[in-house]
Amino acid sequence: MKIEFCLQELIKKHNINSYGLQRKLAEKTKKHTQTIAKIVNNQASALSVETLEIICEWLVDNGVPAKDLPQALFKQTSYGLFDALTHKKNMIVYLGESCQQSPDKGPAIRWISRRDAQVENLIVKELSRQSAPLTIETRYVSATFKYHPEMNYEAEAAKDIENSRVLYQDMAGRVDQSAMVLIGSQRANYLVEHYIANMFHCRPFQPTANPGEEVPFYIRFRSKDPNLASVFGGAELPGGYDEDTDEAGILFRNTENKWVFWPWEEKKQYVALAIVEYTPGPQNIVVCLFGFSGMATELVGECLVRQEIDGLWPPRIQIKKKKYSIVLCKFTVPEGFDLENNKDFNLIDKEFVSLNHEIVKNHMKTNK
Repeated sequence: MKIEFCLQELIKKHNINSYGLQRKLAEKTKKHTQTIAKIVNNQASALSVETLEIICEWLVDNGVPAKDLPQALFKQTSYGLFDALTHKKNMIVYLGESCQQSPDKGPAIRWISRRDAQVENLIVKELSRQSAPLTIETRYVSATFKYHPEMNYEAEAAKDIENSRVLYQDMAGRVDQSAMVLIGSQRANYLVEHYIANMFHCRPFQPTANPGEEVPFYIRFRSKDPNLASVFGGAELPGGYDEDTDEAGILFRNTENKWVFWPWEEKKQYVALAIVEYTPGPQNIVVCLFGFSGMATELVGECLVRQEIDGLWPPRIQIKKKKYSIVLCKFTVPEGFDLENNKDFNLIDKEFVSLNHEIVKNHMKTNK
């Protein structure tokens, strides 16, 4: 539950002339105008009874019925996801960083996906509207996947995986102090592999002989994609999925524990996942967003800030002290729709499916 101070709304509702409002209230309350500005804009962390009485008297003098006060100055709202992200006043965003080694062993070329960066930008922009101050840090997870023939790719990949393991341990140690946001799939952001593997109590980058048995969702790679060894993805279809297809996309287990396949089709259909892990007591929170493609990740990020992902918040899957929500997201694009230049997001058909509580719980227990 969240309590908001509604002075601005009350002023508009009763058509009170707000010219010089902050100065007048500052004189009456004997407080600095900056303090009054925070009160007026619902940014104050505390409000004394004496100040509340003075504000109520001023409102009555300006035509607000005394019987409506002070209750009209307050309203109860739900505690939203973005409120939870700002609670600790610190947030760390983890982005995958692609690395291309130079054939002559010169400096490596590094870059991040513009779509993953756009998702971070959308989240930061939305958080800037919140009243609570927030420090945001961006950390990069290196992944070497573009290489020349003479390069020892396996050795470089092993280094990246080890570095991401150390980074994940650091992240786990910081979750009490900072909100965490992971953006990008395990192919671009190795930290996501560690995070999902830890959630389902299995070993990152070490899939079993039966693909897909450890995690209740699975990314089926394209044949041309680097076949990263992952506990929740690969070029093969997961065990138990009987239909034969060359399509790539995301699979997930339904309430009957059967695989459902949502294919990815460029410019037509995009598929993604949104995950929230929340610990109510210390209010620790991790948000993980990724899609089969960069565009899918951008679309799920757009839905996040629009608060359109049904079932994502508040999380309802209770596992001991933690609560989880895992939502599959499918975006169907109208024929001829130009995603790059058309920003009318409402024209895209969206479907959301939350993973079943028992399915998630059983997978976590099975892998222990």
